[in-house]
Amino acid sequence: MKKSVAALSICAALSLVVSPVMADNTQNPCKDPVYVSLKNKSLEQMTDREYETYKQADQACASYTTNVAAMQESTSFKNNWWLVALAALPLLFLL
Repeated sequence: MKKSVAALSICAALSLVVSPVMADNTQNPCKDPVYVSLKNKSLEQMTDREYETYKQADQACASYTTNVAAMQESTSFKNNWWLVALAALPLLFLL
């Protein structure tokens, strides 16, 4: 029983550390070469198809930026110090 509690608390603590790293490994749609090239074009230079692609990519970029900002805020140690303490609490019972 004590081993399962320790394993669970270690997994919880690791998830707090690993989740920001995993977010950095996802592909950033804001840096997509097609999006960047279309962003540098004026609307008059774009075809209808390019404009539709640009609108979709712009929405994906905005969504990604919002999600990354929310994740960074939720995983910051300043806001979640109590989660780390809560995850480490079962370790105290093993001592």
